[in-house]
Amino acid sequence: MAELILELPYPPSLNSYYRHVGNKVLISKAGREYRERIKTIVIFDGIKGFDKVDLQVIITCYPPDNRRRDIDNTLKCLFDSLTHAQVWSDDSQVKRLFVEKKEPLENGQVILKIMEYQKNDFFLYSSLSQFFSKICR
Repeated sequence: MAELILELPYPPSLNSYYRHVGNKVLISKAGREYRERIKTIVIFDGIKGFDKVDLQVIITCYPPDNRRRDIDNTLKCLFDSLTHAQVWSDDSQVKRLFVEKKEPLENGQVILKIMEYQKNDFFLYSSLSQFFSKICR
């Protein structure tokens, strides 16, 4: 598989992904429900994952509202859910990551473009915009 584009629901924040129960740290109910929702989408769409190849990922985040959000707080739950759904073997396969937060969209959404990693691809281009125009086609 050379490329995969996914449109997924907006994930719970890292701040609500884990719950402390006694001396244990567990994935919260919202986190478990999100993981299962992503797995259902992947199975329903018949998506075959990337097996043990290095990856580059472009993520566009559309939060569900105007609250202040740290862009990196969306990644843990999203990546764990993609691993759980077997979109990749492990999120350590991601060697290059670009994340952009856009204006809010009702109910929120994340759009991912996952492709095999092209080593030193960026350095072949004279500008970041030229690089993005190539990989975001």
